[in-house]
Amino acid sequence: MKVNFLADHIGASQLAYYLVEYANHMAESGTGQVIIFYEQLHRPCRRLLAPAMMMFEAWAQQGVSIATSVPTAARLIDFPGPHRKLFYVWDMAWTINPKRYGPLAELFRSPELTLIARCSDHASVLENNFNVEVPYVFDNFDKEAMLKAIQDDRKTQ
Repeated sequence: MKVNFLADHIGASQLAYYLVEYANHMAESGTGQVIIFYEQLHRPCRRLLAPAMMMFEAWAQQGVSIATSVPTAARLIDFPGPHRKLFYVWDMAWTINPKRYGPLAELFRSPELTLIARCSDHASVLENNFNVEVPYVFDNFDKEAMLKAIQDDRKTQ
């Protein structure tokens, strides 16, 4: 199984820490091939056991691709390579600007993306504001839950 993660960066942040931890777990356990793609070059927040590449390399990568931010999800929708596209909604920073509702509604309602929320409160906000289903809810790249989401999505779509 090939899994691609799309992130703004892999520098010092809680998201990057858990993302790299999960990617390292997949690489060490042999669960699958994993690559992290990033927009901005930063020194990794911790030692990487999986490859990391610039975002422009991701567009034709096959397998399951998982975006971790609004900008990476917007890019992922147009990528022809991945056969499954998930969006792990890590934070709600985008709620600060209500004028962006139209473009965000298009993004969150896209049939190309399967949503993953970080907590039940985030799932409720997404479901109530965008009238979408959030089939997966788990925190901090939970290893078993993330693997289940990747495998379930692969089976059902």
